[in-house]
Parts: sequence; C-alpha cells; structure tokens
Amino acid sequence: MNAGVKAAAVDIGLGARHMSTHSLRRGGSVALDAGGFGSEFRKMYAAWNSETHQIYRDPLPRLCVGVAKGMWNAKVESAGLRN
Repeated sequence: MNAGVKAAAVDIGLGARHMSTHSLRRGGSVALDAGGFGSEFRKMYAAWNSETHQIYRDPLPRLCVGVAKGMWNAKVESAGLRN
C-alpha cells in the first residue's frame, strides 16, 4: 500500500520520500477539519482510539497570510533577541 501511495505521489509531481499511508489518514483528518466537521466526527470517521487526531489540524492557507511577517515584527522582550 505504501508503495502505491509513493507511486501516486510521484505521478502527480510530489516527492515520495515523506508519503505513506499515514499521509492519507493525516490528510483526511485535515480535510475533514477544513470542511467544518467536528472533532468527534473526525475521531469516529478515521477510527482514532485516542485524541491524536487533534494534532492533525493545519490552518487554512488563507489564514496564514502575514503570519511570518507578524511573528518577525513582534516585540520579543523576554528572549532579548530583538528590540
């Protein structure tokens, strides 16, 4: 199964190195989250036995616009790295 996932990744122009069947589970959880499906549904749908599915929640790209710039421009006093 992993070989098939890796081959499919290459077929669509992605690198196969970090692709596996786990990518499908993670991607599915992220897609369900983006679709507005709640935590309990995602847990049931993907047969998670723990709360691990909660770590698979990527922010939507449109929500990330300006994040890096905002982090860079943030005033970091406690670390003493920037003024």
